[in-house]
Amino acid sequence: MQAFNESAGDRLPNAESLNDKRKRAISKFLKELKEPTVESAKNYFDYFMETASAWYFGENNRGWRANFDYLLRPETVLKTREGAL
Repeated sequence: MQAFNESAGDRLPNAESLNDKRKRAISKFLKELKEPTVESAKNYFDYFMETASAWYFGENNRGWRANFDYLLRPETVLKTREGAL
């Protein structure tokens, strides 16, 4: 979560608590990465922040913003890799 918070800065809501659901999601997320390391996760979060459209940062008609849980989703990881955000 620290890697996400560092990457997100003030652009996205910080992840503050770790519960069982998040632990399971983090475990699945790490399996999606080329290497299951904090450094790989940080690289992914940084890449998302650099390449995602403004829509993911609240510039949409609902004011919705991506969050930690959203970035852990396998489909979000795939879209980020493919440049489809």
